[in-house]
Amino acid sequence: MNKIWEKWTEHYKNLKIDLDRICKDGIINADEFNKTEPKILFILKETTEFAGGDLRQLFRERVYGVGKMLARWTVGILDKFPTYNKVKTMADDQLKNYLNRTAVINLKNVTGESRADRPIINAYAHQDKDPLQEQIDSICKKSKKPSIIVACGIGIMDSLVWLLDLEE
Repeated sequence: MNKIWEKWTEHYKNLKIDLDRICKDGIINADEFNKTEPKILFILKETTEFAGGDLRQLFRERVYGVGKMLARWTVGILDKFPTYNKVKTMADDQLKNYLNRTAVINLKNVTGESRADRPIINAYAHQDKDPLQEQIDSICKKSKKPSIIVACGIGIMDSLVWLLDLEE
């Protein structure tokens, strides 16, 4: 997956985007992801500067905010949706272990503000269509079985329809 980040860096360099604003994402923990079926890919809008330069590293280390929500969804998907109370009372270390079995990418890999702006997210997704498609394909090909792609947030599905050439 390092080659994808070389391509992202070159892509943003050509667009004259500040490379320090790139936030890497993708498979959080390759060993855990490769052992897990089904494969789950969460697609988000963007990350804030708070997340720093590598969303994967952040989620490997701790679970909070959106990461906690994604971890709870992972528990539901992988464990056939146990009761909410069971999931809600899970310790952060348990949730972190679930989150580490997934992949998480952003439609916009340049850090943003505290609030995502849909037209800007869509503009980035459009200009970044080729590397985004390559990254998604790479993650989904890690499994011989179909992957589960979860669109997280308002407007993401709209972008995914044309990004992944899906039928409406």
